[in-house]
Amino acid sequence: MDDVGQAEYATLGSLLLAPAGLDGVAPWLAPGDFRDPLGREVYGLLLAMRARSAVIDVVRDDLADRDDPVTRVPPPQLVL
Repeated sequence: MDDVGQAEYATLGSLLLAPAGLDGVAPWLAPGDFRDPLGREVYGLLLAMRARSAVIDVVRDDLADRDDPVTRVPPPQLVL
């Protein structure tokens, strides 16, 4: 992955960890600014969820309703 790809993924990762950051970047960062189509889609979903005051949990909520669901890894099992 090149520097632009890393920057895009770092931006999305930071917004997923701290969704309040959307308020700071939304005025100047648009989905079309992402080179990666998945980055555009994820950022667009974040903005849409923020606009409707939804709890931001992209994988659980919005991506789960897509026609081509993302393969999910089951949560780890705690073994005592």
